[in-house]
Amino acid sequence: MQTVWNKAVFATERGLFRAATAADVTSDLLRLACLPSLDPSYSHAAYDSLSTVSKVDIFISHSWSCPAWLKGLAICHYLNMNSAIASSALVSTVAVAVLVLRAGSFSEVALQPSGVLFGLLLFCPLTVFLFVYLFGHIFASKSLWFDRICVDQADFEVKSQTLQAIPAFVARSREMLILWDETYSQRLWCNYELAVHAKTSAGAETITIVPPWMPLWTLSWFGITASLCCLFSGGQSLVLDAESHVSLLVSLIRNYFVPPYAFLFASIPYSWFCLKKLKWHKLLLDEMAHFDFVNAKCALEMDRREIEEQVVCLFDEALEPPIRVAFDDLDGSGVPTLETDGADGALLPETIREIRHITSYPSKDEIIHCFNSYVRGPLRDSVLTAMGKEHEIPLKLSMLSSFPLWFTGLVSVFGCDGRSDCMKSATASGYTSVPQYMAANAVWSLLVAPLFMMILPPLMLRTNQCAEAAVSSRTWQMALGSVLGAIVFFLLDVLASLQWALFILAVAKPSPLWLAGAMLGFGLLVWSIWTLLGSKDLAPSRRSLAQHLEDLG
Repeated sequence: MQTVWNKAVFATERGLFRAATAADVTSDLLRLACLPSLDPSYSHAAYDSLSTVSKVDIFISHSWSCPAWLKGLAICHYLNMNSAIASSALVSTVAVAVLVLRAGSFSEVALQPSGVLFGLLLFCPLTVFLFVYLFGHIFASKSLWFDRICVDQADFEVKSQTLQAIPAFVARSREMLILWDETYSQRLWCNYELAVHAKTSAGAETITIVPPWMPLWTLSWFGITASLCCLFSGGQSLVLDAESHVSLLVSLIRNYFVPPYAFLFASIPYSWFCLKKLKWHKLLLDEMAHFDFVNAKCALEMDRREIEEQVVCLFDEALEPPIRVAFDDLDGSGVPTLETDGADGALLPETIREIRHITSYPSKDEIIHCFNSYVRGPLRDSVLTAMGKEHEIPLKLSMLSSFPLWFTGLVSVFGCDGRSDCMKSATASGYTSVPQYMAANAVWSLLVAPLFMMILPPLMLRTNQCAEAAVSSRTWQMALGSVLGAIVFFLLDVLASLQWALFILAVAKPSPLWLAGAMLGFGLLVWSIWTLLGSKDLAPSRRSLAQHLEDLG
């Protein structure tokens, strides 16, 4: 740690530690994506405009080989996703309150023009979500360190000094954001930054990894689902035969039956993104499982030895100043004081190399092996905890795929299924009163139907994983995955329609048999969600690199 401290003092004295805003970083990446060849004077001016700091919130580690637009989306995803969800939910809540207050009651909201309902309850929240997701960081106050603009690319001397001080920047960052692509683990500088964070941080939980598939998955599933909701919502509910339980059940299934080929159009883009996610996520886990620091590449081979030596120096306990315990209790606290002899008390590297073989200090190979074990173990475990395996999807992202369905549900509930007269809609669906109809419709449209949509992403991932294993050609994988995905989508819709029918029967024509059937169906739905998306103890160990080094003693 003495090495890191010395570099921090060096960087502070020369004003090398600069902080950028999220808007600075994303605008620079956008400019790079549009104009790959930038004027060096622009980089120098951007660097001079940044403020000098002693610490930052986020250190961004990335490979320069990753496309700029993809890194920009990954940063937006990390910084803005939670705000986008909260903002769109808040907007929809305010819209409902405004409509109810304006109409005077819940049932009177349906009298409003359909354009007003769709605009306030569907299009407005969707637009707010996309806007905040892509641009919400403009209003964020977090400070970032990003080498493209926090390093003076035009002044070679300042650039060299800044790169030497990177360990201090990493150590003085609250967390590290890794934009991991297929080239990240192959870059020596990226591994160096990761090694420094492993040494100076409390553990792997202070690292957040955002792979390239995550923002693409979020935007694609949200966009496709939103498009389907806009296309198929707004029609009037059909008149059902409520003469008996059986006739109501049959008319529900008959009227809401959708042919299987209709799901193929949605399954094609879903399958494409599922296959991409499977490929990128598996590559991430495989690279971490077989990580080896010595195999990383460096643009200038002459830098390799220096970086490796710096990594060894960072983790070499022999280079730390010896600790002296003072037992004289001068402060009267009764607790011995720990002091260090300063940098002069540490052994010289040349001396260490001569006597290492007769000491318990780890060798260079042991230190590098320990760092490899950290990436293969605790860090990979943290990724599995956060994202699961390649055929799994985090609960939040799966919920996000059904988010547009909640907004569509609001249109259905407050628009009384496309009819301005809520009593007609209640009678058409077999209900005896408007409150009963609206309450049941709210439970279905805002709870049960989105829950069915939530299990579609993990099912599609597993289906496309089977297609990927069955054939080797990417084209045939896409074709087979689309067909199998359409079948899964169709079967899920059939089950949802059956559950809807049982739910309506249990509410409109109560009986113990139909109520038991509806409860059983809902229980199976919750069990499916827990099985496919429930939390799993995938990573029981989160040991820090320091603990690995202790084991070597």
